[in-house]
Amino acid sequence: RYRQAYTGTNKLTIIEPIAERADLTKQLIGQAAGNRVTVTAKSTQQSPAHPAAAALDGQVDTRWCGDGPTMPSWLQLEFQQPVSLSAAEIVWEFQHEWMRYTIETSGDGKVWRTAFDAAANNQAGVRRDRFSAADVRYLRVNVLKQQRGMWPSVREVRLFDKTGSLLPV
Repeated sequence: RYRQAYTGTNKLTIIEPIAERADLTKQLIGQAAGNRVTVTAKSTQQSPAHPAAAALDGQVDTRWCGDGPTMPSWLQLEFQQPVSLSAAEIVWEFQHEWMRYTIETSGDGKVWRTAFDAAANNQAGVRRDRFSAADVRYLRVNVLKQQRGMWPSVREVRLFDKTGSLLPV
């Protein structure tokens, strides 16, 4: 009896804690494309745990949550290799309520450029925020305000490359 070899694709996500501080959570996520991403947050809810890496794990039933309602707060991605981006989708915990935020990019983590400004947003739900950013090593979502003053909480961040295709993170 012969078995046919599997010819599909598999996605493997490896999460490894690399540092712990009260105000910063860092975790590495392995990517299918070979690029690694360091995910950090201004703060992270510890009990129950909602780590920053949950915002990039491909599962909308997990989430990153800040450790309290203090705003502004942020979620940051650091790419090992530079990427070019055309859009981002952010799946917020409360999809039926608006969130005000900005998306910034940087090549060095010091000089930031606003890629998308939703500081006056009143639209609820998931939307594709379009922008053009090349040679991005860092992307930061600055959470400014939630409709009811809830904690910053992101279920998933989806990024799109310069061709508009979903970036495998």
